Amino acid sequence: MPANREGFPRYNVSRYFTKITKKIFSRMSPEFELLSLGRGQYMALLHIYKKEGISQNELCDHCGFEKDEGAKAIKSLMDQGYVTKQVNRKDKRVHNIFLTDKAMEVKKDFQKILIRMNEVLLHGFSKEERTEVLGYMERILENVSNKS
Repeated sequence: MPANREGFPRYNVSRYFTKITKKIFSRMSPEFELLSLGRGQYMALLHIYKKEGISQNELCDHCGFEKDEGAKAIKSLMDQGYVTKQVNRKDKRVHNIFLTDKAMEVKKDFQKILIRMNEVLLHGFSKEERTEVLGYMERILENVSNKS
């Protein structure tokens, strides 16, 4: 990748990701706060909605959490009454996460917030451009996920 005169990359892509992340969460955090959800809790709850009974380790992998971050997010969701944690019957070392009635009651509100978030992020993009952007994002995620 070409460098500028100072020797830094001309295109600092990570800067854009950092700025986008900060701006979208500052814009959406008041809505998440109505549900008493912070950034980590929102990500965890999203994945639990997608796969109820997900293991704690799998949840951490999907969210990109370190184990302690994941445990903290789950504990917070448990304290707020959104999820329960159960020991897996087949493997006692594994903990599975399940939704409570409270989580099901706020699911539609949660989904509306995520829809608004996507509308903000993709405002002004055509359907084709949205598809392209998502394809690029997936490729970037693959690039940073590769161990090599």
